[in-house]
This record gives sequence, C-alpha cells and structure tokens, in this order.
Amino acid sequence: MAISEKAGASDKSKAAPRITTQIRLDDTPIELGTGIRPQTEMSIAIHPKEVTLTPGVPQTIDFQFRSCLPDDVTVQVRLAPSEGLTLYEMQHTITLPARSFAGLSVVLRADRAGLFDLTASARAEWNDKTINLPADSYPIFSLSLGGLLYHQKSDAIRVENESYRIVLQAKGGDLSIKDRMTGKALGYEGARPVFPLWPSEYKTSDFILKAEQDGTDLVLTASCAPKKYPGIVFRRTLHLNAGPIIKDLPANDTWSFEQESVPNITACIMPDDDVGLVRRLISDPSWNPWTTC
Repeated sequence: MAISEKAGASDKSKAAPRITTQIRLDDTPIELGTGIRPQTEMSIAIHPKEVTLTPGVPQTIDFQFRSCLPDDVTVQVRLAPSEGLTLYEMQHTITLPARSFAGLSVVLRADRAGLFDLTASARAEWNDKTINLPADSYPIFSLSLGGLLYHQKSDAIRVENESYRIVLQAKGGDLSIKDRMTGKALGYEGARPVFPLWPSEYKTSDFILKAEQDGTDLVLTASCAPKKYPGIVFRRTLHLNAGPIIKDLPANDTWSFEQESVPNITACIMPDDDVGLVRRLISDPSWNPWTTC
C-alpha cells in the first residue's frame, strides 16, 4: 500500500481516514475498516509555541525537527526573518536521526515593537530523492511596555499585553488565558449560549472570528449560526486593551448572549434540548436558567 504525497498529515481532532475492505465468508458479507493517519516525512515546530520578544533584547528560540524516515538524513535549514527582525545566522545544517528528533537553537532580536514573521524551510536528500519541507511562517511578537499586539489567522486570534496572552479559537469558540510572563494557565472557557449540554453543536462548530480596533480597545468577535436552529446567531464579543481587564460582553444584537461563570453544580437535571432556553433568554435576558436546577 502506498499513500500519495498529496495526502498530508491527518487532523487528529477528526476521525481518521480509513480503508474499507469487503469480504464474504460463505453467505455472510463482512466489512473491515482500517484507520490510517498519514504523517509527513519531516516536520518542524517552534518552541516556545508563541514567541514574544522585548524590543532590542536578543532571545534564544528553538526549532524541533521530527523525522519519520527509516534512515538518518542531513537537513539543510533556511530561516528568513521579516524586516526589523534580526537573525544572527540564516543557513543551518543539522543531522536528523531515523524516526527521531533533532533541535536547532537560534538568536532573534527585534529592532522595534511590533508584529514580525519568521519563515522556516528545510530540505533533505533521501533514497535518491529530494524531500522539501514547505516554508512555514511563524508570527513573532515584539511587545513594549504598555503595548498590545494581536495576530489573526484562519483558525485563531492571539492577543498579548503585559499581563496576559489569550487565544480565541475558531473551533468551538474556545478561549484560553495565560499569564504572559510565566505561561501559567489562568482560565479556559468554551463558547456556549446556555450551560453545557452534551453533545453540543457549538463544541464542534467553526466560529467566524473577527478582530477590529475601537479607540484604545481591541474588539474580538466569534460568531456561530447553529444548523440545529436556523435564524439564530450566537455572537460572543470580547473587549481588551493594554490593561489586565477582559470584558466578555454581548453585542447590541437580538441574538447575542452574555456568558457568565457559574459554580459547579451536582445533581442538576439538564434539559435534553437547549432551544427552549435560547428562546427564553431572548424574551427575558434577565432570566437565570440555573435557577431551574
């Protein structure tokens, strides 16, 4: 069996691709399924995952290379920083052991505060063919005192100031908050208009993310139109600035809901359908569904 190079790595958050085999034993048909998670021949990751520099101060960051090849290979690595980001050495050669890992440390320095890019690519020769690791771009923050930076990609928005680092994910509208200096987790919350029900359409939905400036505030919006209830849109709005306060507010929209933290409740009878709760919240926003427990 051979897997095409176009297959790419599979998404571990979803069911694995599979090959189905149908056999017949006497008069009984039997279907067999084999799950497959293709892996690229080589991969690269940056550590720490979110890089934040202090303007003018050199900092060491690490790249980790992984090989799924059965032999040791020599890898040519090329790093390309954007303007304003200084890299002391751009070309590197490393030995990557068979089915193992190798590391590369580099020193970065940002000339000023702002958002920069660092692009990494690699190439290796193996079994009479060239393996090219496609160029990947990593956002590099350079944060000054009292600053606020954000970076948006298709699946997440990352925001940092002196106090915290938050990441708002498109998948499930999940929000994570960490202390920027220590990396310690401060909080995590999924986006749901009512208290948690399972299975939840919101948990697996792809929210539409948006970031825009409003004076000194940065406004993040995550929106989801559930397929189960056509005509209803759940919109979550976050207001942030250079200070330590994060405001989780409803927008001025009929179908927006304010989310609030609630204590853990045991022996609580959950309804099997949340549409009634949604309609009740629309007609009476002050109603607290937790009083029904």
